[in-house]
Amino acid sequence: MASDLDPVVALLGEKWFWPILLRLDDLEGDLVEILPLLEPVLRDESPDWTFNCVLDVANTDSAVNGFCDPRKIDGRSIGRMVGAKVALCEGYAASYAFWKALTAKQAQEIDEAFDEPGVVKECTVVALRFVEELAPRMRDIKRAAMGIAMDEGGTAELDYLLGYYQGTGIMRKIFERMKPSRNKRQTELKARHCVFLFAVLCGAEIEETKSEANWPELHRQFEEAFDYKVEISEDAFKKILSRKGLKAGRLAGRVIIVDGREG
Repeated sequence: MASDLDPVVALLGEKWFWPILLRLDDLEGDLVEILPLLEPVLRDESPDWTFNCVLDVANTDSAVNGFCDPRKIDGRSIGRMVGAKVALCEGYAASYAFWKALTAKQAQEIDEAFDEPGVVKECTVVALRFVEELAPRMRDIKRAAMGIAMDEGGTAELDYLLGYYQGTGIMRKIFERMKPSRNKRQTELKARHCVFLFAVLCGAEIEETKSEANWPELHRQFEEAFDYKVEISEDAFKKILSRKGLKAGRLAGRVIIVDGREG
């Protein structure tokens, strides 16, 4: 009987942790449905340069999220994936108490601060789904993964446990990024990640209108998207996205995007 793991095994060989990865993959689909930020980037027709931006961030956090070249995946990276998703699911579930405790006045103030009517209600609904559905499912995956690792035993089990502990640190990394920058390097890294977020949110629209777009206009849209609170020069903005595959050329005296090539 054919198995969902057959294509993976055929490509990368037998691994003891494939059943864990398969269960994580099933959960991933539901996470994208509930938190649709990455959904446009993961479509088959999405531009490569937007996906490259996501890969850059994933690589930056690989020590906690378990992201790696599929050919190099091992017990430790699987442990990181499980630990990171446990921490994220439990974090979202824990946020439900915060959203529910807000008064009507507090909720209105948050909606106004984000300039998004109903954002508190939406966050409350999402958090409740984590409480009722995703966090419990992730706990089941955690238990099953631990059982598989223990059955394997030896260094495989130890690698998994170490990876799991590392993965649970993903929330600390997220909160650290929310703190004010302490130096120029941190400021530049935050700005870079904001450019990548802009690419994720607006990449499809940019791709559709690339024949009419130009770098100054794209930079202005970026500044508006972040309410002019992220400082990055047009030149730096252009270099970041160009290196991810969004190429620019000149036509009729204007900088435009032409099919991902200079033209």
